[in-house]
This record gives sequence, structure tokens and C-alpha cells, in this order.
Amino acid sequence: MIFHIKSSLWKALQKYWQATCDTVRLSLQRVFADVPSVFSVDTPKKPESKLPTMRIACSEPAPAPLIPNGRAPQAQYSHNSRPRIGFIRREQKRDGNSRIVGYATGNCPIGRLLVATTDRGICWVNVADNDEKLILELRKKFPRATTVLDERVAAFVEDIGKHLRGECVKFPLDIRGTGFQLKVWTELGRIPLGETRSYSELAQAVGSPRAYRAVANACASNPVPLILPCHRVIRSDGTLGGYGLGVSRKRDLLEMERALKWSTAVNKHPYSD
Repeated sequence: MIFHIKSSLWKALQKYWQATCDTVRLSLQRVFADVPSVFSVDTPKKPESKLPTMRIACSEPAPAPLIPNGRAPQAQYSHNSRPRIGFIRREQKRDGNSRIVGYATGNCPIGRLLVATTDRGICWVNVADNDEKLILELRKKFPRATTVLDERVAAFVEDIGKHLRGECVKFPLDIRGTGFQLKVWTELGRIPLGETRSYSELAQAVGSPRAYRAVANACASNPVPLILPCHRVIRSDGTLGGYGLGVSRKRDLLEMERALKWSTAVNKHPYSD
């Protein structure tokens, strides 16, 4: 009899506890349903999709053979055009690690250059002293991607070399970042050749005057540093600041671009020989 009473009491307690938990759970659901998601402005609700694809568009399409799967790119970037950002929600896994990433290496004025692409465009650019280091860093960047050497990507390596020599070259980009990062990267593309901006000036340009530290972090996160020229951003006191490819390379790039701007100005002068 006593055992039956204890058993009935235990079952009653279990039912009461379960009902209480269900009530708390439903209350929490109602509370958090009224809180806007931090990803609800520009991105899907799923946290794994919080980094939207960045597309910078201009009018002229790139040659189709430059794209690994033969398709023409949907968007491009040009340093002398007015770029337009688009947030595109796609069925992509985190960091694009499930995709095939083709790459090629070559020489550039500041070292060995590696360009990596997806079937949509350039996703990563890096410079180092040797190819072994470049390939190792590429696999660390995309640990679950299939990285393959693709001769067709070599055309982008040549185009970046032309871009560094001051020629107008358009690039299809497949890069992703937060909404703030995309704003900063867009402003990077608007800095003219041979000129610089401070982190504070760039923060004002994106509408967040006090976010100069966040701007510096966005520049450091730039996946295509030679195409979107984060090396043109310096400190307010005139010192160079940091650079993902190395401060010495940043100095070399700025000096090279100043020389290009000066030579271009001399050639355009009406009294030049």
C-alpha cells in the first residue's frame, strides 16, 4: 500500500515537472520569437548562412573561358567603375568549403602570387615567397574544399599583374562577408590609384565614423587584397599600419602606385615629350 502511494506520488511529480518544463519552453519560444535575429537584415535566418555572397557588378562581361566551368560571370569589379554590391542568398555551406576551388600561381611585382576561384569567380588572393607556402595557406583557408591546380585560372594571375601595372582590368568576384565588411570592401574599390585613405576616413565613408577599428579588421579580412586595394588605407598619422601580406609589401605597392600615377600624369601633360 505504501509502495503504491509512493509510486503514484512519483508519477504525479513527473507529470507536474514535465508540464512545468513545457510551459517554460513555450514561454521562451514566445519571448525569443519577438527578438529580431542578428542575421535578419541582410542574410538568411540560418546562422550557417550568415555570410552572403558579394557581387560587384559592371557592364562588360569577362571572357567565358576564364571561368572554371565555362559559364560567363554574373558580376565583375573594375577599379575605374562604380561598383554595386548585391546580397545573394545561395545554397552554400559554411565558407564555401564544399566547393571545388581551382588555383594557379605566378610571379607578381611583390612575390609569388596565388589566385583561387570557384565556378562563380575569384574567391581568394594571396602572396608569399614560394608556392609551397601559398598552397598550404590555401588548404588552411578552405579545409573541406577540393583544391585543384587549374591552368585556366592562370589568366587571372596575368590580369592581376596588369592591374598592378595600372591597366584597367575587370574581375569576377565570389567573396562573402558581413554587411559591414561588404561596405568597407566596396569603399576600398573606390580609392583611386596612387592615393590613400585613413581608417577614420574610410569609417566615415561607410557611415560609421567611430568604427575605425572595425574598418581596420574588415581590411584585414579582405580575401582579395590586390584587387580590392586595402593597402591604400593607412593610419591618420601617415604611418602605414598593418597589412595581411606584410608591411614591406604594402610600402612597395604604395611606392609603385605613386610612380605609376606620376608617370601617367607626365604622359598626359600637354607639354610632355
